[in-house]
Amino acid sequence: MSAKNRTISRSVASPQRRRRIHKIAVVCLSLVLAAVLTAWLLAYGYNNVSLMADRAFARRLDAAIENSHNWVQLNRQDILTGRNIALIRMLQDISTMRPDRLYSGIVESFMAEPARPDCWKRLLDPNWPVISSALNKTLEQEQIDNKWILYAIAPECANVTPEQIRLFDSEHWQERKLTHQLWALMHLCRT
Repeated sequence: MSAKNRTISRSVASPQRRRRIHKIAVVCLSLVLAAVLTAWLLAYGYNNVSLMADRAFARRLDAAIENSHNWVQLNRQDILTGRNIALIRMLQDISTMRPDRLYSGIVESFMAEPARPDCWKRLLDPNWPVISSALNKTLEQEQIDNKWILYAIAPECANVTPEQIRLFDSEHWQERKLTHQLWALMHLCRT
């Protein structure tokens, strides 16, 4: 074969070589796309990436705090007469982090209410005395998720065992009851 023919055959890629180059390009492009997609999914899944500017986020956060404060102000009486002790506990925590007379006033009113069973007041003040008879009367009247919490705040006074109230049966409970179960376990660990 002449030198001219060898040069021409080298410059023109064979069909096999073109397919191999094409495969390598497709694999490389697929790997790059997979890496980008994986990085995006991880960032999105873990909320480590915000597409919102810091100032916009701060404004939205301030607006949410203001809306929440207004809601508490409008619903103050309903909060005090309701049975959502966890909400009052959250208001106590918020007031501790960011002092606010509205929140601390609701907590103080709750604590001063003589008709409220004292056992619930232990959630807000870990040193609040619990009377065994009042605790057990309240236990009889409550739903299972509140029984967990009542048991957890004073297990030595409660006339139940964890088995009776299925305190640790996580497979049986779902949604908000799991939150109450976790809250009860946190209180149980403190006692």
